[in-house]
Amino acid sequence: MSPRLLAAVAVALSLVALSAAMFAPDSNVASLDSDGFTSQVLGQPAVWLVEFHQDKCEPCLQFAPEVAKVADLLKGLVKIVSLVSPTLAAKYGVKEPCGEVLFFPLGEDKEEGDPERMPLSSSLKALTAAVYSLAPDSFVRHITAGSLEVFAQTNPLQPKVFLFTSKKETPGMYKVLSTTFRKDALFALVHESEKKIVARFKVTKFPHMSIMFPAPSPGREGEVQLTVRDFPGPLKYHSVAPQLMQLVAAARQFAAPSAEIVELGTGKVGQDDAFQTDCVDSNRLCVIGLFNTDSPLDQLKRVAAKWQRGGQFVFMWLDAGRHKAVAARVLPVVGVSPPDLPTAVVVSPRKMRCAALPEAFSPPVLDAFLDSLLAGRVRTFALDRLPSFLPGQSGETAAASEASEETEEPEQIEEEEFDLADIMSEQVEDADAVASKEHKILQADKEAEEEAARKLAEAEAAKKASKKKKKKSKGKKKSSKAADADVRDEL
Repeated sequence: MSPRLLAAVAVALSLVALSAAMFAPDSNVASLDSDGFTSQVLGQPAVWLVEFHQDKCEPCLQFAPEVAKVADLLKGLVKIVSLVSPTLAAKYGVKEPCGEVLFFPLGEDKEEGDPERMPLSSSLKALTAAVYSLAPDSFVRHITAGSLEVFAQTNPLQPKVFLFTSKKETPGMYKVLSTTFRKDALFALVHESEKKIVARFKVTKFPHMSIMFPAPSPGREGEVQLTVRDFPGPLKYHSVAPQLMQLVAAARQFAAPSAEIVELGTGKVGQDDAFQTDCVDSNRLCVIGLFNTDSPLDQLKRVAAKWQRGGQFVFMWLDAGRHKAVAARVLPVVGVSPPDLPTAVVVSPRKMRCAALPEAFSPPVLDAFLDSLLAGRVRTFALDRLPSFLPGQSGETAAASEASEETEEPEQIEEEEFDLADIMSEQVEDADAVASKEHKILQADKEAEEEAARKLAEAEAAKKASKKKKKKSKGKKKSSKAADADVRDEL
């Protein structure tokens, strides 16, 4: 496609509202009004590419078929929308219609930041590169020999993708791939320096991609084995994504049936310690629904069913209306007051941190909240202690329950961003803890030795410079410049 045609195609994005009939109902180019922009572009965590246009932009109509092609090529990378709104265009500083495209990154709080901008005349390659640069690195785990086994055993029946590379940073394509399939597969990045892993997977050149997935065991009916397949084609998004989608679909038949969400605080045998065993001991992030009745439970189950394949979260719930004494202890710990119900919180037992749902509880709100949390766009607060859902002694009285209704408002809590590395590597950190500590000690010793050597070199340089001052002026200037050059090189 020529640069001239690419420019025309990009400009043609502005014709979506005028030429909607020219696109199939399932077209990948969306046409929104101002309300749709607020609810979808700003209200959904997906990456969006937005272009503002004016009515009656007739010269672009002839390129409408190419618009669909461009949208198809970018499918999975970004959602494309075109709209007419002078008010929104002015808000985002768009002075010329059909002049530039705005990129809104992954996450919910898009309204708080400034979108990235690119000229509409940019090539498809440039647009794709911009999308790659906006994708988060949150869903890729950097694997070492010490953490490989833990990673492989995490949700054994879930597909796992391994990218072997000579680069230290995660490639843009891989970030987009992991973001797209974040709920269906786990993604690992292995550097070529990890010789043991490279040898184990028989990798001979870089980059290289291998996919581990469950498959029926040959000759053993009803049994499943893990199979590793090397990806044969070019490592481009539109080559890898379709094959990974097929493997994900095939792997779902081996997924364990969805379990009932455990109710906390009931006093029933096997449920009292569910928070301890399923969340604390397993180092998983725990999503806890806090309700006045069981009416929102079905909504929580719908969200849990959507996320259970990813394995990042375990879902539980507490009926604060029935178990008031337990609620009286739990709500202040997680920063929730009775008027906030129904709501949900996410607890990280390992990091002793918590995040509370900022809006009224609903499946779309909770789903977007979890998406943003994993993308690192949710604020959390430190827990003084983990909540206890045990019903306590049998002597707890109705008076205690009534007192819970007057629970004081939690005091203002200091917030900070989720540490993405901590979130996504909670299940693999233990394996590297000892090695990390030893590495830090060795690194400190090395830095101390380098500092001593640097100071000695500076002293020698100063001594030589002092001697050269006795020589003629020209020689002195040269030695001074040489000494300065040495210092700059050391810095």
